[in-house]
Amino acid sequence: MTHLLDLLLLAPDIQEEVLFLEAVEGEEPLSERGLRAIAHAGTWESQRERWREVKASF
Repeated sequence: MTHLLDLLLLAPDIQEEVLFLEAVEGEEPLSERGLRAIAHAGTWESQRERWREVKASF
């Protein structure tokens, strides 16, 4: 439960993008664990930088 609540730490714009991600060939482009790592990056600006890096990989 606490792992999922950590996702509330994500910047609002990242949360919105995650909501609209689509699975590619039946696979999710990002794991919950990966999102938690971004959420723990610190400030929202740091999260946005990490998010851009991760997003570029899919």
